[in-house]
Amino acid sequence: MPFYFALYQAFKLLRYIDKNIAFSELSVKALKNIKHCALTISGLYVLGMPLFRFIAKKADPPVGLLGLLVISLRS
Repeated sequence: MPFYFALYQAFKLLRYIDKNIAFSELSVKALKNIKHCALTISGLYVLGMPLFRFIAKKADPPVGLLGLLVISLRS
């Protein structure tokens, strides 16, 4: 949800730039909203990392870096 709100704010900002009001209060507000959305998305990733780690330990993970190394050497 924060991603789509930030995308909407980015389109609003582009419209302001197109109308030559790029350095207005509306543009600053849109940039602040984008910044808050980015911080929210980053926070959700950080909070979700323990869950992903827990799921990865329950599932049978692949070999890991060795598997990536073999794949990258073949291509």
